[in-house]
Amino acid sequence: MIDRRTLLGGAAGIAAGMGLSGCGRAGRGSVTSAEDAPATWVTVRVGVPQAIDPLLVSDRAGLQVLHALFCPLTRIEDGRAVGNAARSFEVSKDARTVTFHLVEGATFHTGGVVTASAFKRAWERIVKPLDQDERSGKDKRDEDAEEFAHSRWAELLSAVEGYEALHEGRASELVGLRCPDDNTLVVTLSRPFAGFAEVASHPALGPVPASADQDPEAFAAQPVGNGPFALKEPWDGKTGLALARFDTCAYGVASVEGVQFVIAGETVSGYHQFQAGNLDICDVPVDQLEDAEETAGASANAFDMYPGERLVHGAEPGLTYLVCNTRVSPFDRAEFRRAVSCAIDRETLCRKALNYSAEPAWSLVAPTVGEMPSWEACTFDAERAVELVEALRSEAVDAAEAGTDPAMGSAEADGSVGAAGSATAPEDSENSAVAEPAAEPLELDFTLLRRKGGVQGHIADQVTADLKDAGVTVKTEALDASDLLERLSQGEFSCAVVTCDPVAATPTATVEALFGASAGRAAWSGMDAGERSAAVDAVEAAADDAAREERVREVVTLAGESLDVIPLVHPAYTKIATERVSHARVDPWGAVDCATVELA
Repeated sequence: MIDRRTLLGGAAGIAAGMGLSGCGRAGRGSVTSAEDAPATWVTVRVGVPQAIDPLLVSDRAGLQVLHALFCPLTRIEDGRAVGNAARSFEVSKDARTVTFHLVEGATFHTGGVVTASAFKRAWERIVKPLDQDERSGKDKRDEDAEEFAHSRWAELLSAVEGYEALHEGRASELVGLRCPDDNTLVVTLSRPFAGFAEVASHPALGPVPASADQDPEAFAAQPVGNGPFALKEPWDGKTGLALARFDTCAYGVASVEGVQFVIAGETVSGYHQFQAGNLDICDVPVDQLEDAEETAGASANAFDMYPGERLVHGAEPGLTYLVCNTRVSPFDRAEFRRAVSCAIDRETLCRKALNYSAEPAWSLVAPTVGEMPSWEACTFDAERAVELVEALRSEAVDAAEAGTDPAMGSAEADGSVGAAGSATAPEDSENSAVAEPAAEPLELDFTLLRRKGGVQGHIADQVTADLKDAGVTVKTEALDASDLLERLSQGEFSCAVVTCDPVAATPTATVEALFGASAGRAAWSGMDAGERSAAVDAVEAAADDAAREERVREVVTLAGESLDVIPLVHPAYTKIATERVSHARVDPWGAVDCATVELA
């Protein structure tokens, strides 16, 4: 989930969410009634949304509602961006311009025409500083903050020309957005970014009508979109949400006549409602997974629910991993990083420590996102880990006895390489003015940093136990999100548990999030990854899908060799449907595509 998976509490590297007030909303454990939804409607459990306006949404529940209300320009199919509200798009050869051609005749729920300027308006609304609003509770500039308050999703558009000026309140529009006619949106980027069309698939980037600016309070209570369903009435922030089918949706008409989102603050309370027959589609509590799978039958894939296959379980695109500081010992040794990775039993981590709420990460890219080669070092191999650790310790002892540095190559150790790298004869001991001091013993024990709260404590505990079995003692230190980010940015750590969320469910977006030009995390490990950096640049510049995917595979392969990032787990989703549902599909984030639901 977004509040669980997001790096330090924000999407695409954002350090924190907006902190919207939850006062007066449904409690975490409460369940709002399905309110006798018609038999032709589907009832779906969601968490407690803090907001349903794209500008203010900050959680998974709100994004689920946006999926039904809005159609962004693109959607992701098989790891690639394809047209959605845009019938087509093209990327320029220099990957700095993306042109979207909109579906003609599309309208908002209220009948107004969806034009390119509606997307421009929506995107600028998200980027610019927030006005004072009773739902955000913030003025443009917080009294105790040095920066403006913004939508959580502003950084999605950070590559668009003019982003910084609008984001900082120095401009009134995004100069990188042009609308040469009603059906064409031209996006100029400040750097090569061939994957921008994937970003445009985010549910918060759908179009908004002029009323969003004219009466923001009314729009926040009843957003008007262009998606397959429309809100029947303003939302009071407490009860469930009733969405009726939008019969003239230009992007395809849904099968069911409506959707009732039933708010259940806890997965367990929602599942009880499902078992009582009050919900059609629901999340499954982790401790009920095995029983639910036996009862409902597991889907043949991770996305589609059918009769006899009414449960889907899959890995989300997010990644929890170890970042290793290669500037300090012992993580400056590739053999030690490999030992750490081989020592971790990812299956046990997911099954016991995380109780099936995650899936093992065999490389950087989740299997639901795209096919990538598994990393050998991600396979649990306790014997290999012990061998590597013992070899490092033995090498360190030998080097200490010889008075040499165990981190240096054999040529340097025996004095056969000079300062400039040329061959030299060993110095005569009688002519040596000062003897070289003996090397310090190689210390393999280290401190593992993690964020306070959430599941990272369970992950750190399991990693610590696995490494103890390999002969390495690990201490853990829990930090607030801001302190952890500071330590990572300053290089003041040995190893840390961190999470990463790509902006789209694609291999390209995963590589961008970990190593891209705008990803601050790329420098955390201190790895001098010239070849990998060049490959990442090639990913961002490759306008052709096939060429870009080949470069992505190259980046993933190189990262698997360097192991400065060690994948651990992907968060997992689990959904179940009643026998009343003949088909429903979820996306790689676990969000229900309500337009695909068919009832028996």
